[in-house]
Amino acid sequence: MPLFWIIPPFLGSLVLLGVYGYLTRAYREPFLRLWTWGWLLYTARFGAMVPIALGAPRAPWQVANQLCALWSGYLLLRGARVFADKRLAGGWALTAAALSAWVVAGPLWEATFVVYTAPTFLFLGFANLEAGRVLLASGKQFPRAGAAVRFTGAVFVLWGLHKWDYPFLARLPAAAPWGYTLGAAFSLVTAVGLLIAYLEREHDRAEQARRFLRTVLDTVPDRVLVVDPQLRVIQGNRAAGFDVNGPEGAVSCRDLHENIGVPCRAGERACPVADAMETGATVRVVRDLSAPGGSVRTLEVLVAPLKTQDGKLLGAVTVGRDITERAQLLASLAQAKAEWEATFDAVPDLLAVVGPDLRIRRVNRPLARRLGRSPAEVVGLGMEEAGLAEMGRAASRGGEGELRSSRLGGVFLVSATPVSLGARDSDRGWVYVARDITRQKRAEDRLAQERANLDTLLGTMSDAVIAVDAHGCVTFLNAAAEGLTGWPAARARGRPLEEVIPPCEGFSLAEAVRAVLAGGNPWAGEGCVQPRGGGRREVDAQVLALRPEHPSGSGAVIVMRDVTDARALERERVRSEHVEALGVFAGGLAHDFNNLLMGISGNLELAERRLRTSPERALEPLRRAQDACRRASGVARQLLTFARGGEPVRKRVDLGPLLEGWVRFPLAGSSVTAEIHVAPDLKPVDVDVEQIHQVITNLVVNARQAMPEGGRLRVWAENADTAPGAVEPRRIPSGYVRITVADEGCGIPPEHLPRIFDPYFTTKQDGTGLGLATSYSVVRRHGGTIQVESQEGAGATFCVYLPTAPSARPGEGAAEGLPPEEAVPGLRILAMDDDPLLREILQENLESCGARPYVVEDGEQAVAAFRTAKEEGRPYQAVVLDLTVRGGMGGLEAARRIRELDPAVPIVAASGYAEAPAIARPRECGFDAAVSKPYSFAELCRVLAPLVRAAAT
Repeated sequence: MPLFWIIPPFLGSLVLLGVYGYLTRAYREPFLRLWTWGWLLYTARFGAMVPIALGAPRAPWQVANQLCALWSGYLLLRGARVFADKRLAGGWALTAAALSAWVVAGPLWEATFVVYTAPTFLFLGFANLEAGRVLLASGKQFPRAGAAVRFTGAVFVLWGLHKWDYPFLARLPAAAPWGYTLGAAFSLVTAVGLLIAYLEREHDRAEQARRFLRTVLDTVPDRVLVVDPQLRVIQGNRAAGFDVNGPEGAVSCRDLHENIGVPCRAGERACPVADAMETGATVRVVRDLSAPGGSVRTLEVLVAPLKTQDGKLLGAVTVGRDITERAQLLASLAQAKAEWEATFDAVPDLLAVVGPDLRIRRVNRPLARRLGRSPAEVVGLGMEEAGLAEMGRAASRGGEGELRSSRLGGVFLVSATPVSLGARDSDRGWVYVARDITRQKRAEDRLAQERANLDTLLGTMSDAVIAVDAHGCVTFLNAAAEGLTGWPAARARGRPLEEVIPPCEGFSLAEAVRAVLAGGNPWAGEGCVQPRGGGRREVDAQVLALRPEHPSGSGAVIVMRDVTDARALERERVRSEHVEALGVFAGGLAHDFNNLLMGISGNLELAERRLRTSPERALEPLRRAQDACRRASGVARQLLTFARGGEPVRKRVDLGPLLEGWVRFPLAGSSVTAEIHVAPDLKPVDVDVEQIHQVITNLVVNARQAMPEGGRLRVWAENADTAPGAVEPRRIPSGYVRITVADEGCGIPPEHLPRIFDPYFTTKQDGTGLGLATSYSVVRRHGGTIQVESQEGAGATFCVYLPTAPSARPGEGAAEGLPPEEAVPGLRILAMDDDPLLREILQENLESCGARPYVVEDGEQAVAAFRTAKEEGRPYQAVVLDLTVRGGMGGLEAARRIRELDPAVPIVAASGYAEAPAIARPRECGFDAAVSKPYSFAELCRVLAPLVRAAAT
């Protein structure tokens, strides 16, 4: 073999051996060490070829050459497997050993060179191909250096192929050495590529280790920093405020001293980090730091030096632990002890702590001062020695007692409480507390005297005073309240107010008290009271919460004034004034009645004449006569309202549809225009329609007279929560309907405003002064009020407040529009009226409607007839009773007796007196419904029909 074949690959192998030897020394990786040994054997292979080229015997050097080639391939393959973190199968070592034996035995058997070297090249080819395959497969593990790994694998593959085509290259003497040289160059390139891949892998491992360390540190609640000897932070956790994404070593721990609690600036206290690195010992410091918001945090800082195994200083580890809560707890305990001792001495009560041996362990300063000693002089003495034996005896009676002591100077309330003075059950003592109640005793005496004086004062009051608690039970009645209610104070105390003062004609003081206790606002109203012994008294009542800020937690007081006699005198006075007023407008009323009577008589005469000639033409004058009768009824009701203040005959209505006609009719023919607005959600009201119609008419007429030259009248109706000054004696309304009438007239002078609702006050020459007074009376009787605002020359605005209807009345509207013949067909009706003409009309009209009536003269006959019919098994299905019977039993008493015979039978009240309570509030007086005379028989039938149907079901 020529020498020039050997020198290039030999030199290349030496270069590779030097490179891998350096890398092995620098990085100490197993795969580098294996490849270094592999290239060492490969270099030795070429070294063994030098003697052959120089003419030495071939056999031994060829055997050495082949053995070096075999084991160099094995080592290179094993290094590739180690690099890829894989184990090499044991079969490769066995194969290499077997081939080594074959190579050694070949020359001994005088085999040809090709025979015992061919297996070697096959083994090298397979080894290099396997190494290339492993490296190619592991290239994916290196994101940034995978190309270098795959390139190295490709070189190993080519090297293996080269081993198999060696016989072909042997025929090309000039190509063989350069092939070796090129292979060495490729191997050098692979060394660099694998080094890059190695460094990349180590960098990834180091990064993973650092991330793991940072994750662990970030989970630690303490503040951890690692600094180098130059006090630069090289690692830290989030609790220390260290930016994990920043460059390491870019921050000095001096910049983070506020976070780690180690102030070490120049001129300040010594740096514990420097101390720890200088002394080599762990340093502990506790510092108070100012936190954002002005608070102070307490930190405990531990600094430990960080060294290598050979003692070289690498830096220090700083651990800062926030012990603010622990420090605050210790400070709180110390403060609590000091506060307890100060409180113990500051308590004005006399305190003594006595041990199980009955010796005093502690007294406070007030007790020691009473004994004329210092607390230290009293501690250790027995109760008898200290002069406190009487305190112990007073408290021994049930654990609490009263003590009058000249030694202690006063009256005391003494209590004894067992306490534990140690961990053992036997370490039990007593705490004696003596409270000075001398002033309290004196105050109780004065209070008892004042209570006696107050009872005397309340007893002499003419007004009835009743106190109730938060649950509405009576707690106090004065003498006037006893007389008014008929209940002795001793029997009434503790009973519900509804039992002491039951509701009377819809007036319920208990309901007013509940409203006051719920809201705290005072209530005032008027109504009636039925004493326990019987009778009826009218009262003005006020209800006030004892504690308005917390009404439900205290109670209420009720003050009632008996105004029965005063109201009777007032009614008599008003009646007298009304009678006088009737003289003012009696002529006008007589004129109106004469006109109506003329219309009635004239139409009746005309109907009589037409009946003789053409009966069908008699209907029109009869209708006109009936209309004149209805108008006369309205005039009569207005007269009653003026003269007697009649009670409103209420029914549920929606005012919205009615306002249009009420407003526009009085304005007909004038130059005043009306703007009417009705809220779409306007609530219904319970009112006397004719009386409220008269109120609205009076306001519209006044507005028209205030604008003689024309103008605009604005009327609107809406819901309101409250009404200023409204008084509803029978219930507390849940809301109001407000009707506002605003004109653009001359307005009302300021001096006249307070008097516009006074009776007979007028500024008109032909006026009576009763329009607004009557309107005010009507609205007040409905539980509402009228408010007025006006400026002279700028018009006037009147606001009428009417309480909303609480709920629909039974049967209301059930038979609206039903013809009389269909309302009561076949109905057995008992009717009573003292007027013969009305009895005859009742009989004929009810019969004409299909009913079966029986009409009697007075209440006695009605009760007897009802009893007889019930006993005979043909009871009456409805009863109509006239309220007033001259010289006989009226409707009220008759209804009561009929109710005793049959509580479910429908009873209807009828009266010509609109002020009668039974007409305004029939259910409160024992009736199911009421009709006011004059009434149409169709109206009576429509009232009876739903009542009979309800009784039948």
